[in-house]
Amino acid sequence: GVQTCALPISRQPITIERYRPDFTKVLANAAFSVSLAGYNTTLETLAMNVPALFIPKYSLREDSSLKTSTEQLYRLRRLSERGIASYVHPEDVQNAGKFSRILVDEFKRSRQGAQRPCGLDFSGAKNSVAAISDLLKGKTQGFTPSPVTALQL
Repeated sequence: GVQTCALPISRQPITIERYRPDFTKVLANAAFSVSLAGYNTTLETLAMNVPALFIPKYSLREDSSLKTSTEQLYRLRRLSERGIASYVHPEDVQNAGKFSRILVDEFKRSRQGAQRPCGLDFSGAKNSVAAISDLLKGKTQGFTPSPVTALQL
């Protein structure tokens, strides 16, 4: 369901939704996003240059300890180290006071200056078509296949 709340950082209501089929359309018009850090959500948010705070997926074990998505946490740490994305650790999300302070601080930080592009190349499909086209046209003289990483984290 949809929830609306007010925080001391905005005069406008803040809408909280679990899922939107038109996520990218809503995201394109967002002033700030707080999202789980799935691969697609993270890259779509970065590509649209929307200020954001990401949360790696997590769950609570029976003993109340946290089980965090290692892959998402690793990706977020690397993006954060490069100044590309901000994230909050699930342990901090569990502490409402701490999470609120982090959220307010990140929102304020995002308002202090123009959001700069993240500097990642999001034209992987276009580049793949060009590379395959070159291969099919025989433009591979001196070409030695090597592992390629689109986003080297």
